[in-house]
Amino acid sequence: MHRATRCLAAVQHVTVLGAGLMGGGIAQVAAATSHKVCLVDVSSDVLDAGLKRIENSLSRVARKKFRDNEEEANEYVAATMVRTAACHGHPMGPFQLLDYVGLDTTSFITHGWARDYPDVELFQPVKSIDEKVERGEMGAKSGKGYYEHK
Repeated sequence: MHRATRCLAAVQHVTVLGAGLMGGGIAQVAAATSHKVCLVDVSSDVLDAGLKRIENSLSRVARKKFRDNEEEANEYVAATMVRTAACHGHPMGPFQLLDYVGLDTTSFITHGWARDYPDVELFQPVKSIDEKVERGEMGAKSGKGYYEHK
């Protein structure tokens, strides 16, 4: 098995921040490839519109994929939508957002900024994030960051 395929096979749950066009597309592809998806947006209206857009898009895909079998097309849409959960309208605070982005990702970014802008205090690495990363606490993807994740 190719290395990238092995990495993707290990991913089972995907959280997508933002239910707009891009976020909805990412959520649709993840759900269609059998991943459990949590689609998050601070606006319930945007979240609902994103889910409707995904359902409409899946219906178009299903009509092409199952031209001769409307029942299979409907089952495909239903099964994919079941894997897509709407994580309704709770704005995230900064630490919860860090957990969803990934503390390792945040650490990588801040170290890059610190290297590129060594005289800007705002861009210096955050010690508590680096310590959590060293302990393997990467946020939602590892089950623990600033919060416990199941």
